[in-house]
Amino acid sequence: MKKLAAAAVTLTVLGSVAVSAPPALAASKVRITAAYYDPNPGGPDPDTNAGRNHEYIVIRNFRATKVALTGWILHDVPRAGTVNRFVFPKFVLGPGRVVRIHTGSGSNTRTDLYWGKTFYVWGDDSDTATLQNKARTVVDRCSWTSTNTSPAYC
Repeated sequence: MKKLAAAAVTLTVLGSVAVSAPPALAASKVRITAAYYDPNPGGPDPDTNAGRNHEYIVIRNFRATKVALTGWILHDVPRAGTVNRFVFPKFVLGPGRVVRIHTGSGSNTRTDLYWGKTFYVWGDDSDTATLQNKARTVVDRCSWTSTNTSPAYC
């Protein structure tokens, strides 16, 4: 009977470990909070820079201190052998602050960074935005499918 009880405790503990977030994700205080992946829900996406700039990812610093995002990477799911990677320029995100990473071109500010793409990056049908730090450790992910509506809150 004791062996059975010990086995049940072991399974319970192992089960909780198996469903926990990886340590890097669980400990992260810089997170993707939203993905605006469809600039024109219900209609065709306008093939303009303005349209592409309505497609963006929101990243928030939940730390009590600023964090240097210089060299961090935001990328999508590889499709047809390619992956779109945004490498953060020299950039510091203040405590409690957010930054939006727009797909199109524009002038970088403290709250908005621009990828400079001439095409849409984020899939309307499904995709995953992945944020990696300078060490290339995955810090956070945000996923959506065709059953979701833009924006996806993460």
